[in-house]
Amino acid sequence: MKYLRRIFEEVNQNEYEQLKDFCEMYLAYLLDNGDWRIDIAMRTEVYPHTGFYDCMIWRRFETNADGSHSYPNATWDDISDYFIPFFKVLTDNYELIPRVSRSMADGSLVDNLVTFSGANVPKEKILNDLIPGNQPARKIGFKIKRKI
Repeated sequence: MKYLRRIFEEVNQNEYEQLKDFCEMYLAYLLDNGDWRIDIAMRTEVYPHTGFYDCMIWRRFETNADGSHSYPNATWDDISDYFIPFFKVLTDNYELIPRVSRSMADGSLVDNLVTFSGANVPKEKILNDLIPGNQPARKIGFKIKRKI
């Protein structure tokens, strides 16, 4: 029983609320007009990480007359002025969980902290604004372990 308690106490409601307030405060300009949303889910896993917060910032879709969905155009240039400062403060205050993958250039292992519109992106690429400005921006995902 003591091991189960340790696994399921890795994430808690108080930390969740603090993280949500933190994200909403630092992304206020991006979230205020209603085109963008942030969803944070508490997750628990036994391996490799026992508990984390799964964060997703996503562009709201529009429902077309035929019932299909489309995303209004948004690019990295549209959100970089809001996301880069947020991400800098986030990485200074929270431990993020990397998504380890292989580099397409040389096959080496790379720690990618963020999923950006379906592509894994390393922290340095975001902080140094190395994402192409015309890159479509629909979803940004990252996993947070805990507050530092």
